[in-house]
Amino acid sequence: GARTVQGELEAALARLSGGIRQPVVGAGRTDAGVHALGQVIAFTYPGRLAASELLAALNGNLPRDVAIRDLRRAPAGFHPRYAARYREYRYTVWNGPPSPLRERTAYRVRAPLDTDAMARAATAFEGRHDFSAFGGADPQPVRDVHHVRVRRRGDLVTIDVRANAFLR
Repeated sequence: GARTVQGELEAALARLSGGIRQPVVGAGRTDAGVHALGQVIAFTYPGRLAASELLAALNGNLPRDVAIRDLRRAPAGFHPRYAARYREYRYTVWNGPPSPLRERTAYRVRAPLDTDAMARAATAFEGRHDFSAFGGADPQPVRDVHHVRVRRRGDLVTIDVRANAFLR
């Protein structure tokens, strides 16, 4: 019964489809508190609006905290989960003085971080590995990590991890 992005998208589509609920299929899931940028979804739209008109209509029917950036027709049989070439997560760390604004979207670490050492250590995750020690029971815990990038800009540290898939 909790509010979800998928639920908001399906409700907006239903309003534009004469009340008929259209299922939305995503390329992946996001955990509670995680924000998706560039999430790919697929749905069937039975109406007559052109893509640009549908994009405007959907955004006009979505709440302020959900938006569609781009919309295009997909080939028959397209499934975003199976068509995805990779997934990428960005972990954001605030490594500075207390900041209520920054700490809303970043994890705060008080002790100074050695981002050069972090970047060197991160290379150990790159490549094909069994990550069963990091996630729940998964029948296929082997993942291909394409790269891990650790960067610092002032007191903000970002860790970008790109892989073929991630464990729960």
